[in-house]
This record gives sequence, C-alpha cells and structure tokens, in this order.
Amino acid sequence: MLHHCTTLTIALTILAASLWIYPPTSFAQQPGPRRTDRRETPGERLRRERHERQMAEMELRSVEKLGKDRPAEKPPERLLYEQITEDFQRMQEVNNEMMRAVFQAAPGNPSNTIDFKHLLSALTEINKRASRLKTNLRLPKEDERPPETTLNITTIAQLKSSLLMLDDLIMSFIDNPTFENPGVVDVEQSAKARRDLEGIVAHSRLIKERAEKLKQTK
Repeated sequence: MLHHCTTLTIALTILAASLWIYPPTSFAQQPGPRRTDRRETPGERLRRERHERQMAEMELRSVEKLGKDRPAEKPPERLLYEQITEDFQRMQEVNNEMMRAVFQAAPGNPSNTIDFKHLLSALTEINKRASRLKTNLRLPKEDERPPETTLNITTIAQLKSSLLMLDDLIMSFIDNPTFENPGVVDVEQSAKARRDLEGIVAHSRLIKERAEKLKQTK
C-alpha cells in the first residue's frame, strides 16, 4: 500500500518549442540625398520633422502589434523535462502521505478519524499533477473512448476502498516500464500509462467530490 519514492530517469521525446520568426519590418523611409544648393526653410524643416515623427510612431505601433499577435512561446525543453520530473515524483509523494494518514492510526487518534482537510488538499494536488502530466507527456491516445468512471462513496469504508483503487492506479503508472527503459518505445506500455493517468485524473476528481459531501454528514 505504502511505497518509497524512487528517483527515476525519465526518457521522454519532447517536441521542440515552435518559434515564430518574423522578418524585420521598417516603415521608416531612408533619408534621401541632401540638397547642397540651398538650406531648408523653416517651413520645410517643420514638415520634415513632423514626417519623421509620424514614421517613427507608425514603426513603434507595428512592433507593438507584432508582439501582441505573436503566440506565446512554449517552455524550453529543459524546463518541460523538469516540470514532468517534479510532477512525476510529487504525485507519488503526496499519494504516499495521503495513504499513510488515512490508513495508519496516529498517536492521539486511535480511531484513525479521517482528516478531511488534508485528504481534500492531497486529492487536489494529485489531480493537478496528473492532469499536467497527461498534457506534457504526450502519451499515445487510444481509438476507443475510456469507460466513464463512477464511484459510490457514502461511508468511510467506501471512501477508503476508493482510495486504495486510486493508489493502485498511481503505482501502476509510476512503475510502468516506459519510464525505466531509456530509448525503448513500447507502444502497448505507453498506452497503458495513458490509461492509468486518465484513471488517476478521473478518480481523484470524483473521490474529492464524494469526500466533500461525506464530510458534510460527519
């Protein structure tokens, strides 16, 4: 039930961030050859300076618009790898802490009354980490739609049973060979990792919803 966190080398193929490269654009006209046969009159100088200010303002507006229109750049590959590693390890740690708190009686609490505040916080973090892993890992999708997850939780015993199911899903995902064999692509195991991850997301969300209702009856 309880597992020690291990440091795993996660070999992932991550798409490089797509960068939009825009060619430099300038609306300012190049200065023409100076007339040497006469000086500018005050009126000509004012018109020239006004024209130069208008060109500079147009160029500034074009640069600002370019910045707004450019899509946000994706995080660099290294940052994405670090995010995945953190979520991978933290989801396991939070799960272990949650299972320990629910199933091991603490001093002064021999009846092992559930701390709903801690439980709901743990389920929220597990759901967040699993959802982000689902997005960042880009595991292969299956053609078949996964079955809908339904959980009937109206008692503490049913709540504990559902938490054991969630624990099984998390450890099945953590122990998947996909994350232990660098350079080896196993389509079947990768698809299983995605199914487990989708199950974690769905179960953690539903257990939290049922636990919130159960808390109100206690």
